[in-house]
Amino acid sequence: MSFFLAWPQLHSNSAHDHMWLLIPYVVIWSIWLHRYEIAFQNKHLDTRQLLFIMKMRVAWWYKAKKSDASLSLDSIFSDPSIASCLDKYNFINSARCSWKPPPRGFLKFNVDGACDKTGKCGIGGLLRNHLGSILLEFSKGAGSGSSVLAEILSIKYAIESFVKSEWSSSTKLIIESDSKVVVDWISSPSSSNSTFSKLVQELNVYITSERWQIRHIHRSQNIRADTLTKRGIG
Repeated sequence: MSFFLAWPQLHSNSAHDHMWLLIPYVVIWSIWLHRYEIAFQNKHLDTRQLLFIMKMRVAWWYKAKKSDASLSLDSIFSDPSIASCLDKYNFINSARCSWKPPPRGFLKFNVDGACDKTGKCGIGGLLRNHLGSILLEFSKGAGSGSSVLAEILSIKYAIESFVKSEWSSSTKLIIESDSKVVVDWISSPSSSNSTFSKLVQELNVYITSERWQIRHIHRSQNIRADTLTKRGIG
């Protein structure tokens, strides 16, 4: 009871945030089911599995409640806060959730990667200056695999494109991706999945330079890159 009563008070705008209001119900229900399995099915407490199930259930329930939301299950699972951003700011029209130009002296590369239901993947991205002018863009297929791999490949392709460009020697770069998992991995390779560790380590070499930054952003700030990615999938 204390958990339910305290939860709305932790978030000043909870009345307009469906994701935030959904979480306590998911937590209580998931714990109840897990306790049942321990008591009656001889299973053991597995906190990692329980957390994973909670995150997946949050994504499933949110998609069921907001069927018109243009968010994938993978996106909500990776970062539930993007659903909060969607609820609170009406997605595209929000100033907070819209793309922001880089400061003078920087260029910004927004990238995205995704796969369809058949496993066919695409990557896309665009490089812009402080005025918002597009300097480079790409949209291409990325073979078959997972959405996480596609996100990594989109960053890799953006880095390779920038290194070959006329701006690489004189301009600082900001890379923005809406995949929090991949951004965290590249920032701290030791936290990455072993399957992608070698590729992540290669990208980290660039990010450790003072001239390079990588950031996680909401999907709503990455709409142009998302459009290019879907075009790349075909």
